[in-house]
Amino acid sequence: MLILMTAIMILSIATVSSSATSVSITATSRQAKLGIFMYNYFENTNAPSSSSPIVVDTQSSIPASSGSFLIPKGTSAYLWTNQFSSATAIPSGKMTLDLWGGPTPALDGQASAGFNAASGSVSLTTTQTNDVVYVALAIRGTGTATISGGGLTWISRGSTAVGTTGQVKTFYAISSGTLSSASITATLSTSRRFVISAIGISGADTTSPFDPNLSTPAMSTGTSTNPSVSFTTTKSNDMVIGAAFINNNPTVNVGAAFNSIAITTSGSTMFGANEYKNGASSGSQTVSFSLSTSNAWALIGDALVPATAGTTILVSAYTTNSAGTTQSTLFSGLNSNNIPSNSGQVATVFSVASGNIPSLGYIKITLTAPLASTINIQWGNGKPTNFQIAYTYS
Repeated sequence: MLILMTAIMILSIATVSSSATSVSITATSRQAKLGIFMYNYFENTNAPSSSSPIVVDTQSSIPASSGSFLIPKGTSAYLWTNQFSSATAIPSGKMTLDLWGGPTPALDGQASAGFNAASGSVSLTTTQTNDVVYVALAIRGTGTATISGGGLTWISRGSTAVGTTGQVKTFYAISSGTLSSASITATLSTSRRFVISAIGISGADTTSPFDPNLSTPAMSTGTSTNPSVSFTTTKSNDMVIGAAFINNNPTVNVGAAFNSIAITTSGSTMFGANEYKNGASSGSQTVSFSLSTSNAWALIGDALVPATAGTTILVSAYTTNSAGTTQSTLFSGLNSNNIPSNSGQVATVFSVASGNIPSLGYIKITLTAPLASTINIQWGNGKPTNFQIAYTYS
């Protein structure tokens, strides 16, 4: 009687992201009955994104810590196995990708300018359909203001003033098509110095754009070097926005973990400052700026939720040599399962072609975010993002 024995080999890797320094890999292997081999790698910190091999901080059990990183819309992140000590042939098999995360709204064009007049316009171009267009006006002095243009219907979102010194007002509209140099105009009740900033936001919910906990945006005013406003959100993966009027001419910096949209002056008498953060977890949020000198300010904090439909990402798998050059394509450009908008776990199984890994080579997985949405990937305690490649050999 002829007896055949088959073993299954599984490789698992941590996700690779956009911060922290490279550190060494540790790994364990174990052999169970029937010749089953398993190699586990769980990420325990964010690591640099790279198209060449990098060493990621991993451990052989799910870490007690946790974190997250973003794959910006239309860009890729790379996941690497450890280096193979000798040349290895991989027969065809299956790969399971286990991701935790979800899409977050993304910036889709911006325009900003300062004026000393009763009206002024900026020209906004976007690349995606079904955008939320968000406009912030920073105005020195008092008075009313309206927004028009772009063929859009504008809705007032919020307004707050620091005495008679200045004010900030926000508006929004829904753009079903892309905008090509669309003129967006602010009209004031009297001539004033002001700044208009307009941004397109793709991947947001166009029916109910704002976090359910914010029927109106959060607002605060004061005179200090640290404009800030705090609020609470109930949804995951929000885009958080800050829009401020800042008096006089200090140096202005955005808050920690925020990205600058535009910090624009009108003469040397005032600033309009705007910032955003993708992929915010639900809970307490703080929008802030820092000023080089104490000045009067008015600040609005807001949060837009991702579209309810969720999204998919493209996944590819390759073998590479020690320099990261592709040797074999295991599969290329396949959709993962739908990644839910409010974060969650998605496990997708792909068929893997055979391939060869040279000595000191790697297996590389590429994750590519869609053009409309940035993807927020989570890892760690309770969210073990990883992948496994399984195949048989004799």
